[in-house]
Amino acid sequence: MKTILSIGLLVLSLASLGVAQLPTTTGDYSPAVVARDFQATYGIRTDAVQAILAVYQQQGLTEAERKSKTEDLIKAYRSVAPKTKGVSSLGTEAQQRLGIIAQPGLVAALNWDMFAQQYYLSTSGANSPAIVAAGDVSIWYGIPEPALRTLAGRLEANAVELGEFGTQLQELAEKYEALKKEFEIYGPGDPVVRQAEKLLDEGRLEEAEALLESDYRVSKKRLAYKAYLFGKTKELLLKYEEAAEGYRDAVGLDGGNVEYLIAHGNNERILAHYDSAIHIFEAGLNQPALSQLLTKAQRSDLLGGIGSCLYSMAKYDQAIEILEQAMSSDSIASASERSRDAKYLNNIGLAWNSKGAFDKALEFYEQALLISQTVQGIENSQAAEYLNNIGEALSSKGEYDKAIGYYE
Repeated sequence: MKTILSIGLLVLSLASLGVAQLPTTTGDYSPAVVARDFQATYGIRTDAVQAILAVYQQQGLTEAERKSKTEDLIKAYRSVAPKTKGVSSLGTEAQQRLGIIAQPGLVAALNWDMFAQQYYLSTSGANSPAIVAAGDVSIWYGIPEPALRTLAGRLEANAVELGEFGTQLQELAEKYEALKKEFEIYGPGDPVVRQAEKLLDEGRLEEAEALLESDYRVSKKRLAYKAYLFGKTKELLLKYEEAAEGYRDAVGLDGGNVEYLIAHGNNERILAHYDSAIHIFEAGLNQPALSQLLTKAQRSDLLGGIGSCLYSMAKYDQAIEILEQAMSSDSIASASERSRDAKYLNNIGLAWNSKGAFDKALEFYEQALLISQTVQGIENSQAAEYLNNIGEALSSKGEYDKAIGYYE
């Protein structure tokens, strides 16, 4: 990063600490030059020294006073700062011993130095990263200290190489800033976004993630249900093309809901989009996460939908095979399941009829009729359909008198 850009970043970060802007960085007595002198002498990061000098400048101290107090603070800090591995901030006791407990700008500057040394910068030697990068890294990258510590912890947990640590940390800080801007633009009226922003600032990034993920998934399910209702309403008015939009969106938003898949597939079948419908039905059967949760009725509806499409595509043998799979194998099936079986038996009969195997068709029509009349009574609309189909098969065989009886 070029020097002029890095100083701009530093000024931004100091402003976030409540520190006055630094004066020019040219001249023998500028804060940047003085800070580098301290760096060479005491091994503390240049940008941390600049922040300390800026705090004292804001307090109205003269140049000599600033240099003197900075030197005293750094000497004391070097003896007081914890050397324990994993400790990268000054505790309350250390702050008290340094006399800075009520001066957050100074605390932040020294915490930055500890943090940088702890995580990724050696400060010894003329060619150390700290000296080479003097002024190129702003204190806390201009974002809240807890947030940056959490980001650094994430990089450490991912075993990022030492040489890449600083670069990747800065990239994460920039992403953090971009996310914050989105919150500020779109989230003022949303309590979930406001809470997530607060958690981010406190460094509780995983809690913010969990909050937003939960809200996102609930919102998706709510919107998916509205899309499903939209589709059902359009279908009720026979507006199948428009219904397809609602069902498609419902499946896209909540693909784990089998009822949405079935509704979408059936609507595509009505529109004669048979390949699309089969693909949708198969998605419900073949996705492991879904197939394990299917009820018997749902599985039958998916298979039955595929069978109906295959019949309409004149693929009668395949249709028969799938429709036989759709039927319940449970000897104590419920009334609704038995009625569904009657429908599939009738559809199998239609497939055999279309193949010209009228006796075979009659066999399945009669089974469908028996189940229908047993479950729903002698006179019902489903039974009427099956009687008519029997009449059609008999008529095709030339048994017209018997056919008339069934038609009547």
